[in-house]
Formats: sequence, structure tokens, C-alpha cells
Amino acid sequence: MRWMTLVCLPCLLLCTPRPLHADPPTISRSRGVAGGVVVLWPRIVPGSASAESRDIARALQARLRALVARELPGRPIDSRPEPERVCPQAGCEAFSAGALLIRRGQGCAVVALLSPPGPSAARLVRWAGELRLKQQSVAFRKPPESHVTVTDFASCAELASELDANAERVERALRMLTSPAPGEKAGQGQR
Repeated sequence: MRWMTLVCLPCLLLCTPRPLHADPPTISRSRGVAGGVVVLWPRIVPGSASAESRDIARALQARLRALVARELPGRPIDSRPEPERVCPQAGCEAFSAGALLIRRGQGCAVVALLSPPGPSAARLVRWAGELRLKQQSVAFRKPPESHVTVTDFASCAELASELDANAERVERALRMLTSPAPGEKAGQGQR
């Protein structure tokens, strides 16, 4: 009997049902809470610049979180760790705020990505650098960089002052996104 138990243990491990595929690490493990905000880890382009851009991305996420806290006081904020940069397939329960960081040498450009709850398109808001946007939003979970052309990079060393100088754009877009439509409760944006 004991021998059979030992032999069958590997069989049990192999036969245990598992999902066909797990979500990649870039998918947020949290959907946030209704009325709150999920602050996602920044998307970094090119991906090969991720390691050298980690400190910039960390500071960018902290600045975005502070901006959200200032503009939407009292709302729960869930900052996601690296590399969680996109909501799950069903969308986030909360509003989501993220950023696209585009690097070229010592040049940086940043676009804020703001979305209502659910599987919703992200609004693109220029935050640093000179950019042309092909459109004002990008479909849910689609790469935003294909809709952005950088015409002039800001200095990565002076990125903080550039972000501060353009914060009003992001603040205004965030307020518009989270303001309830007539007859709608706050925090129940389009789904």
C-alpha cells in the first residue's frame, strides 16, 4: 500500500487541473475597488531600456500617484508594483492611471494613460516632451506607443520640472474622466 501511495503522488501532481495559461506578470493582480484608482506601473519603450529606466519609472509612478491623491482626495489608491502595467482582461473595477515612458538616450517623453472602470479605452494626455498623438485614446489593452510620435524629447535629468509644468493637463483630464455624468453616481463611469 505504501509503495502505491508514493508512486501515485507524482500522478496526482501531473493530473491536477491547472489553467491553460497564467496571466503574464505585466497584468495587474488587483482590479482596485469601485470609486478608487489603480495606479499602474509605467509602460517603458523601448523595452530594452527597462533596466536603465527603472528609477525614472518609479519616480514617474510616485508623481502620478501624488497627482491622483491631490485631485481625487479620499479615494482609495492602489499602486501596482513593477511590472504590472495593464488591467486584467475584464478591466479594473477602479479608474486606472498609468503612463507611457518613451526613452531615446538621455531624452524622455511621457504620455499619461487614463481609463474609466471596466474594459475601457485609455485617454492619451501629453505630459512631457513634444508629441503628436494620432488619436486622443487607444483601445483597451492596446499598445499606446503606436499612436504617439515624439517630435522632441525632454531631458530625462529635467523630467520632474517638465512633468510639473504640464501637470494641469493631466489633472484636467483626470477630473473630466472621474466626474459623474448627469444622473450618475460618482465613481460609476462608463463600463
